[in-house]
Amino acid sequence: DAFSSLRLGSDSQALRDATQIGLDRRRSAPAATNAAWWDEREVEILTMTQTMVSTRTRTYAYSGGSDPVSSFTFGTWVKQNGDWTFASLCSAMEQLDRGCDTLGIRYRVLAELRNLDAPWARPGENVNANTPWLLDTFTILPGGIRFDYGPGSVGPAPAGTFTIDIPWTDPLLNEPLN
Repeated sequence: DAFSSLRLGSDSQALRDATQIGLDRRRSAPAATNAAWWDEREVEILTMTQTMVSTRTRTYAYSGGSDPVSSFTFGTWVKQNGDWTFASLCSAMEQLDRGCDTLGIRYRVLAELRNLDAPWARPGENVNANTPWLLDTFTILPGGIRFDYGPGSVGPAPAGTFTIDIPWTDPLLNEPLN
């Protein structure tokens, strides 16, 4: 099977161990807000070919408050020489025979975050074109590249999530390979 060596998450024993730790904490300090003992995960496989898999996982952690804490994790893997390798944005683009103008993409993402009024992406705030993790939130879609920013990443948690799609037809994503 082409995907048998691809590992998308923790093994079941690690999940059982983490659940038991959470239950033990809850039992020892039932009123503690840090005694999270349950989470819910939605794993979306957004691209799946013989040489690339791109996923987004949204986790809702329930720790006793009125609303769950949500977060995203991302993973894109490319198959090279028979082995699956975790891919950066540029290595994923290379797998698709596309160039990767990271500076151009950074400025586009920042401009889109500002258009969406992401509080921490405004001029003079913490998120800017030099923010190291700005392009780490990508997933490859059939129609282009998506960047998802969860609560608390580009604004305070109550500001919610921010999503930016750049279609394959955009000239920025059609740079030739160097």
